[in-house]
Amino acid sequence: MVDVFVDTFTVALIQLSPLMSVQPGPGVLFFAAVVVLTMIAAESFDPRLIWDVGVKDGGVPMAENTDRR
Repeated sequence: MVDVFVDTFTVALIQLSPLMSVQPGPGVLFFAAVVVLTMIAAESFDPRLIWDVGVKDGGVPMAENTDRR
C-alpha cells in the first residue's frame, strides 16, 4: 500500500509542475526495486505455513498440549 501512496503523491507533484519542478533522483530505482521485491515476496508467501507451526504431529494445537500446574 505504501507504493500506491507514493505513486499517487508523485503524480500529484508532477501535475503541480507550473508551481515547482520535480526531478527523479536515484531513489526512484530503489523504490522500483522494493516494489518488485514486494510483489515477488507476496507471490511466494503461503499463509498456511503459519498455521502449520502451531499444530503438532497429531493434529492437536500446541496450546492445548501445555501442562498447566
